[in-house]
Amino acid sequence: MTPFNLKLPLTSIEGKLVSVHSERYRRYRELKQHQNQIINGQNIILYGPPGTGKTYYTAVYAVAICDGKSIDELSDYSAVMERYNELKSENRIAFTTFHQSYGYEEFIEGLKPFIVPSGTQKDSGNVSYRVESGIFKKFCDIAEEKKIKTENEIFIKANPVVWKVSLEGAGANKTKADCFENNRIRIGWPNVNDITDTSVTAKEKTILNYFENVMEIGDIVCVLHDHFSIDGIGIVDGEYEWLEDGKDYPRSRKIKWLAKDFVEDIRAINGGKELTSIDKNK
Repeated sequence: MTPFNLKLPLTSIEGKLVSVHSERYRRYRELKQHQNQIINGQNIILYGPPGTGKTYYTAVYAVAICDGKSIDELSDYSAVMERYNELKSENRIAFTTFHQSYGYEEFIEGLKPFIVPSGTQKDSGNVSYRVESGIFKKFCDIAEEKKIKTENEIFIKANPVVWKVSLEGAGANKTKADCFENNRIRIGWPNVNDITDTSVTAKEKTILNYFENVMEIGDIVCVLHDHFSIDGIGIVDGEYEWLEDGKDYPRSRKIKWLAKDFVEDIRAINGGKELTSIDKNK
């Protein structure tokens, strides 16, 4: 990482009392000649003696970078701080203070102690250790999982899993028609309340676990038409739920359909493979 080094003007203030904030912002405005270089270079180091406004300025640069604005557009510092706090709440900005004891464990990841809750394990009440992410790794993890917002207000994960789901089998049927009409997908096993049920086969447990626990909002769903083609594409828009009136197909998830009631052979984009009862792909 190659930072852009910016040396702040360190003028002295003598002879009168002035507002610290207004003076800092005045000096900040003196940096206008650097604005294009600053905004285009997103690895920035502000350095100088204490009290010269380094922390004060970082909020402005952060908002400018996140919102794609120039320094000239950010003349109201109160508005800048309001937007800065909004971006922090959206996990697009993170703030940390480095100090003498700040290490890899706090910034990236490391072992952190915790008390084992009572009654959960044989060593409950004792001190144990687990790997926890530091502030930078958490920030990267959040960025990796950020969703993409389309023009139609549909959210897709940055790296969605693509699922193939059968709705009461191949071709047209009542369950598929219901799903297309009511923006959902449904699968069966009405007599199974718990996937740990001993009557459930290993393959069935895998299917139920995928549907109930692994599938996430923002994933993509393709609906099977036959072993070679699909007749629906949508985005997962809700958590797993049980439909009391679902009869033979009570397990459900909300879907935002991108396209439905068509037939498309997908072997060309599926490596020539046929479709099975449930698949997932990255």
